[in-house]
Amino acid sequence: MNNYGRLALILAAISLSLTFFFPLWTIILEAPQYPEGIEMYIWINKITGSSEYTLQNVNILNHYIGMKPIHPDSIPELKYFPWIAGGMIALAIIFAAIGNIWLARIWGSIMFVLAFLGLYDFYLWEYDYGHNLDPNAPISIPGMTYQPPFIGTKYLLNFVATSLPNVGGFALGAAWVFGVITWHHFFKRTVRIGAAMAGAAAAAAAMLASCSTGPQQIAYGEDLCAYCEMTITDSRFGSEHVTDKGRIYKFDSIECMADYANEQNATGAFYVTCFDKPNELQNADNCSFVISKQIPSPMGGFISAYDTEPKAISVVEQAGGELLNWKALRERRL
Repeated sequence: MNNYGRLALILAAISLSLTFFFPLWTIILEAPQYPEGIEMYIWINKITGSSEYTLQNVNILNHYIGMKPIHPDSIPELKYFPWIAGGMIALAIIFAAIGNIWLARIWGSIMFVLAFLGLYDFYLWEYDYGHNLDPNAPISIPGMTYQPPFIGTKYLLNFVATSLPNVGGFALGAAWVFGVITWHHFFKRTVRIGAAMAGAAAAAAAMLASCSTGPQQIAYGEDLCAYCEMTITDSRFGSEHVTDKGRIYKFDSIECMADYANEQNATGAFYVTCFDKPNELQNADNCSFVISKQIPSPMGGFISAYDTEPKAISVVEQAGGELLNWKALRERRL
């Protein structure tokens, strides 16, 4: 084995060791009674939350819709996952010391299979909790299921579930990438380590991109407004709020987002679609807004956005109305 194979194993061992110090996954539940959200962290050996009452609050929500309570002690994976990870770390160090390339490739193959099985097990866990419901629950809707999303955000009745990998999850992904690198030279012996590391960097960049704090494209005709729960249909008025933690809320109109922001005292970034540029989200702080009875909007606020003040002034001159910036518009909606 050359030094690059040893380096891949050592980096894989370091990456796996991070799973003992950081959560693998984060699940966030937001409901009217918990507007700030309940954050649940899934570690390699435990389940915690943003407060000491997180699991209690999650189980209260689960009770109303018939989901089983979450008891970490009853989840066997939390008992044997640390042993599996510890064993893989030890093998990576031992195989790196021995220096046999085929041992490194065996390690990479095992890591590949374990990563797949771990993700599949997580999916089954979510499926079980979301589908095996108590028919005698206070809220029981025939045919309704509550499986959280594997990755992303999903609306479940009147609450929102968001599921994203945490630092430990990305570290596990990095260990998988380094495991793949151990096989790289078997198929392309002439490729230098720079190309392999570039591939690892690209994979890491892709994973980080999935947690981007920028706006997301609105799926018109499919996405629901986070405030009024109506389907978002008009591409001239779609709006988004990106919280300080990167969570995204979509709205069918500027007035819905402004009312939501005022009621929740929301911070973060706000994006609006300019009336003359459908499907293009822009930062609300950089836009000008017109309230005019001649320009109806989805929820009756008569609010439209424009990317420059001269455009907005021209609209006011032609259609009449009031010109405001984002801060003034929020104050106007109070």
